[in-house]
Amino acid sequence: MSDAWEAALAAFEVHLDQQYQEFAAGNYDAIGDFVFPDDLGQLPRHLAPIADELNHRSLELIAAIEELANDMSRQLLGLRQRPRFESVATSSFSAQA
Repeated sequence: MSDAWEAALAAFEVHLDQQYQEFAAGNYDAIGDFVFPDDLGQLPRHLAPIADELNHRSLELIAAIEELANDMSRQLLGLRQRPRFESVATSSFSAQA
């Protein structure tokens, strides 16, 4: 069981490295999700620090992607919300209402 977990964690590390490289290159969704095999069983205690470190790295990547998505959304909203110029008739009408 330990060998299967070691192989799965090594594959996850390679996957994360690829995701980081693609993200740095501007390919934000080039690599899909990593799926652990179903039949791994319980994580051996001696591998927990490795799993924790990889989980931390994956959460950092998710946060970076979310931050970029939020920045892009704000930029798009800024482009859509350009100031509108009111005509004299419109501003007079709204002042009377």
